[in-house]
Amino acid sequence: YDPIDFPVDRVQFFSSELLPTGAVYTLLKSFPLGETV
Repeated sequence: YDPIDFPVDRVQFFSSELLPTGAVYTLLKSFPLGETV
């Protein structure tokens, strides 16, 4: 595969819970990237 460039402005961590009706994803923490003003 050839590499591709794509913008990333944050890293996010999720937990997942598998239920009979399907997976449920919950955002645990979000970390913005880049300069802060």
